[in-house]
Amino acid sequence: MNWLVLGNGAKDIDVCSLSNDTNIIVFNHGFNELVGVCRIQNQKISGLSSPYTIQGPLPFEGFETQLNRLHSLLQTELNNVPSSGTVLLTALAANTIQARVVGMNLLPSIARSATLSANIPNPCHFHNWLGERRYALMQKFDQHFDWKALSLRKPQLGKLNVSDPFSQLQTLAIAPNDITLAKLIGNISADCWLNNSSIESLKQAESYFYLQRGQQRTSNWWLYHNEASQYLADTHIKLAWCQQSLQLSA
Repeated sequence: MNWLVLGNGAKDIDVCSLSNDTNIIVFNHGFNELVGVCRIQNQKISGLSSPYTIQGPLPFEGFETQLNRLHSLLQTELNNVPSSGTVLLTALAANTIQARVVGMNLLPSIARSATLSANIPNPCHFHNWLGERRYALMQKFDQHFDWKALSLRKPQLGKLNVSDPFSQLQTLAIAPNDITLAKLIGNISADCWLNNSSIESLKQAESYFYLQRGQQRTSNWWLYHNEASQYLADTHIKLAWCQQSLQLSA
């Protein structure tokens, strides 16, 4: 049985045209116009103690139990709370369930909205997206699922070539409000990052792009700075592309 996974990002299908007998999986409050779907609700939405609760038809027996177990395992793997999408696809792959995935690339923009107050984090900052993409590529989810959105095109923004771009990230972490440095990092070219990247250096860089829940202080000050977050958002995308390039050539 094939399933359609509907993420909350941009889609290349008309959701309104879907029939109610399609096997669909949605998340939280998304697509309330669709009835008879499998709906995964996280703990914040459900208000219950377990990471996930499920409404509607299940892809396989024991689905909810497996999601909650994988949530804990992936949290250790990613050093952060995993997204519902990554947990779901891990469960489907483990049970050889075929699915088409749309509206999900595991790479939401970390750029802050200008309307977001300075002391309020962007909710997407509480996931390790580079780690989730690393895991998805290592598990070959791009081959297991019909998932076109996982594949990234080479980012064209940025022209700078520097000798050690990863050291610039390290410097930024001890240079609060250094917008000039943040802008410089954002302008480093994708080719420069790739030429200086390894699987290990990219894995180590993941921690610059997320926040830990409950953590009172962070050196990732740019995640609370509207302008600096724009520059680091460009870098985030370039590193994801480098990660993809190295993983697929390994």
